[in-house]
Order: sequence, then structure tokens, then C-alpha cells
Amino acid sequence: MWFTTREQEIILTQLNRIIFFNLPDTIHAQPNVVISPSHGPQTLRIKYKGMDKTVVWYYPLPEDVVNNFDYRLESTRDLLWDIIESKPEYKALPPVKGGYQ
Repeated sequence: MWFTTREQEIILTQLNRIIFFNLPDTIHAQPNVVISPSHGPQTLRIKYKGMDKTVVWYYPLPEDVVNNFDYRLESTRDLLWDIIESKPEYKALPPVKGGYQ
């Protein structure tokens, strides 16, 4: 999916605000705690002007990570979803069948 220049500016502003390119590549789940059903890994990859950064995180996040990174990752993911869900291409997709809705 392609983003408009304005959408890219909004996303880049958010990425700079959360210092995305300095986040660790992997944020591991809190040890000895299991969530069922599992969320599986969450991944956010951004490619911009020769930079290619992927952050992978697992739930539940350890408390020190929640305080430092959770809001940043969640708010960025939510911003991206808001932009994507507003696009006509997304709205034209067929309804989801099965799985978690």
C-alpha cells in the first residue's frame, strides 16, 4: 500500500517523536508469563531514505519495557492502522472470514 506525501510526513513525524530508529530490534516477552491465546510477535518495519529498521516485540512486555517502549510502539502501530483503514483500497477489501475479528 502506498502512502501519500502528507501521510508519509505524518508517519515520519511520529517516528521521530518516538525515536523509532533507536529502538532495540527485538523486545522479548516477560519471562515465565504466558498469554493465551498468544498474540504472536508484533513487527513494525520502516524503510526510509536508506534506513531499514525492523522492531519485533512479544507480549507480555516486561514492566521496564512497558514504561519505555510500549506506548511508543502501540501509538505508532495505531497511527499506521488509522491511515490504512481510511484508504479506499482497504475499504474495498472483502470482509474477514474466520480468525479473530
